[in-house]
Amino acid sequence: MNFRLTAGSCALVAGVLANIAGAATTMRLQVAEAGSELWSSSINAKPGDAVDIRVTVSFTGGPVTPIGLSSTIFQPTVSNWQIGGDALAPMVASGSNTTTPSGAVSDSPGQYGRVSPFAGVVIATSARLFGHVHAASATTGGVSFLRIAQRQVTSWFGGPGNTSGGSGINIKQWNINSPARTLPNPQPAFLTQLTDIVILKFKIVLSTDPSTRTLTVDAPLAGFVRVADVNNWPGHPYIGWYTGPNGDTPHIADLPTIEQGFINIPAPGAAALCLAGLLAIRRRR
Repeated sequence: MNFRLTAGSCALVAGVLANIAGAATTMRLQVAEAGSELWSSSINAKPGDAVDIRVTVSFTGGPVTPIGLSSTIFQPTVSNWQIGGDALAPMVASGSNTTTPSGAVSDSPGQYGRVSPFAGVVIATSARLFGHVHAASATTGGVSFLRIAQRQVTSWFGGPGNTSGGSGINIKQWNINSPARTLPNPQPAFLTQLTDIVILKFKIVLSTDPSTRTLTVDAPLAGFVRVADVNNWPGHPYIGWYTGPNGDTPHIADLPTIEQGFINIPAPGAAALCLAGLLAIRRRR
């Protein structure tokens, strides 16, 4: 799925080319204790804890200011995944903004899935969002991963069926004057927010294994949908923005900067070790 930018504005074309070298869009993956909504780039967690993860997008500058977020497709990952121990919690995995049941969730505690109004494209039940688990291998850089994408995309990035980025998590807001807004069950109101836009939330439950590790939450550029540039070269990963109310193809397609999130499971502290020792002494008595 490629969008070829044909906007009749030199400023828009220049913006796309400039953003290949320096992104004006940032995607952040943030973490929090489940239900707390206290978002951060890094938290310490205990074995067995539940951790919420959210994905936000912000426009951070450029030659043209958009009116709202358009679209992207991406595949988030969590590294150092403990196979058979860690788990992805249930999420709203199919449907759209206007299906029954809804394929979108509100940005509220305990709600997991694509956040309204960014579930504009229907994801079929057969292609529902799914947590693919990849064992450590040379392909994955020797690290085990959770990767969220559509059910049928079973390969790691670059593998069979996973080269275009078109079957990841499909994020889409229909434009202000889109024909989609005239259909039955009209779309949610157009969101004009440009910073800290929450597009996805999911939850993981950590294994009870006490091993020290750090899980890195990421959105590798290899898993993004790509846009052809003005020379129709293979193009670059993008997050799209609208600059006017007409047309559902993004008018700006920025190469994003990705800010990872981190979940640390530290070794027991000195105080915890001391307490454990005291308890052992008491048991021996």
